[in-house]
Amino acid sequence: MRTKLFVILYAVFSLAIYSQTNNQQLARQIIEEKEAVDAALPQINVLIKKGEKAQAKGMTENALKQIEDLILSHKRLTQLEESELGEVPSLVDIQEIKLYLIKKLNQLRYTNIYIQCEAELFSNDYSLFCEEVRTHLSDESISFVESADASDWAITIQSKAREHNKSDFGNMSSYTAYVDVRIIVVKEANGKRIIDKTISEKGVSPFGFDQAAQDGYKKISPKISSIIREQIEQ
Repeated sequence: MRTKLFVILYAVFSLAIYSQTNNQQLARQIIEEKEAVDAALPQINVLIKKGEKAQAKGMTENALKQIEDLILSHKRLTQLEESELGEVPSLVDIQEIKLYLIKKLNQLRYTNIYIQCEAELFSNDYSLFCEEVRTHLSDESISFVESADASDWAITIQSKAREHNKSDFGNMSSYTAYVDVRIIVVKEANGKRIIDKTISEKGVSPFGFDQAAQDGYKKISPKISSIIREQIEQ
């Protein structure tokens, strides 16, 4: 009977020692992982200031995953004396960091773009082209802002139409016009001009040079949007 009681007591004692050792290891792990997250927070803000939002977003997502793991680990942390929990960050502190990271991630979800666009159709304004460029650019990751200072990228688009030629085929005529578009993309974080180039597109219509130029504008608008997106997504 005494032997059986001894075995039971020994098993209970061993289980208690194992549980306490396991919790102590878990506590050390929580402390180390919390320190790693704390070290990442200023790095995220530095990346944002430099305009490296893609890297900042990736680092924020990783930090948020670490925090979520920390919360689960903390909830498994039991049977430690209050004195042993002295260096372990509280669950409240960890959850506050989680809320901060969620807020930061929401801010990083959007790329802020400022577009200054001028389009000319033989001395007349052709705002439809600017609207088409915006439409091709628009998605859930893009936010258009009203000033360059509030943007991640400041984009200038200057475009003009020019007559090329008219060809006659019996009673039919074909009008050809070109659209020339200059694109300037500036990274606002450092003021660096990332791209400054001009591209052209030919438009054709049987109804006159205006319609031919509009055809050119229609063809070139998705190309302009594609060039812009390639730059801002790097």
